[in-house]
Amino acid sequence: RIEHPTFFNEEKTLQQWLVYINVVFYIMQIASAVGYLPTLNGYMTRFGYRPISKGKIIEQNLWGKSPISFRLPSMRRVSSYGPFTTDFYFLSGKMSKLQPHRYLTAGFLHGSIIHLGLNMMALRRIPKMLLEGLGWPLYIASYVAAIVTGNVAHNLISSRMHRAAVPCLGASGGICGLNGLLFITLWKMGREAESDQVMRNMVSLVIYGLMSPSVSNAGHIGGFIAGVVMGYLFGPTFERSYAAQRSRWDTSLSDSNFRRAGLLKQGYDEFESKVPLKLFLSVVAFALL
Repeated sequence: RIEHPTFFNEEKTLQQWLVYINVVFYIMQIASAVGYLPTLNGYMTRFGYRPISKGKIIEQNLWGKSPISFRLPSMRRVSSYGPFTTDFYFLSGKMSKLQPHRYLTAGFLHGSIIHLGLNMMALRRIPKMLLEGLGWPLYIASYVAAIVTGNVAHNLISSRMHRAAVPCLGASGGICGLNGLLFITLWKMGREAESDQVMRNMVSLVIYGLMSPSVSNAGHIGGFIAGVVMGYLFGPTFERSYAAQRSRWDTSLSDSNFRRAGLLKQGYDEFESKVPLKLFLSVVAFALL
C-alpha cells in the first residue's frame, strides 16, 4: 500500500475547503462592488449618468447581469464589478501578459450565484475516492494546474480567433481537471466502463458549450487535459499482480454511479507513480522564482 500525506481531517475534506474558499471569494466580490459604489457613482455623476443604488449592484452580482463599465479620459477603466473582481478575473491579451496572476485567481471568482452554485455542485459530485486514493497533494496540484492550463487554452483560442477580450472567471476549468484526473485514474485501474462515463460527461459539457456563447470550451478542455496529464505522470500505476490485495481504491465510498466499480480489479495491485510529484512542484517553484 502506498501511503500519502494526510492533512485534512475527515470532518473537513479538501473538497469542502475548496467550496468554502470559492464561496468566501464570491462574498468578497460582492462586498468589493458595494464598497466601490461611492467612487463609481462619483464618476457616473461627473459624466452625466444617474447614480446606482446598492440594491442594483448586489442584484447585478447575484444574477450575473452585465456590469456597467467605461473608460475615463485617463484611459483607466472603472467597472461596477468592483476592484476585487477586476483585479483578479482573467482577460486574454495584453492584460494576461502584464498580470500573470490572473491565470490562477480567475478560477476562484464567479459571475453569479447560479454560476457559483452549479460549479460547487459539480465539485461536490467528484467521487470521494479520488481524494482519498490520491492524497491531497496531487489532488490540489491537479486542480490548480487545470485552472491555469484552462486559462492558457482560453487565451490561445481567443487570440487566434481574434475575439474581443471579455472577462473569464469560474472554477469550471479546475473541476474539469479533477474529472480528467478521475478519468485517467479509472482508465489505469482497468475500469473502462466508468472512465467512459466520465468522458461522456465531458463531451456533453463541450456540446453544451457550443450552444452557449458565454461558456469557454477551450478552458474546459484545457483543464480536462491538464488533469489527465497530471494523473498519468504523477498518479499511481495499476498492474497485474498475483499478490494483489485490497487497496484504498474502494469506490464504494463514492456517492455517484461509480459505486458499482467496487475495489481494484481482481489480480491488480497499485504501485508508485511514473514521475514523483515533488519533481513537478520543484519545477513550478523554480519557474515562480
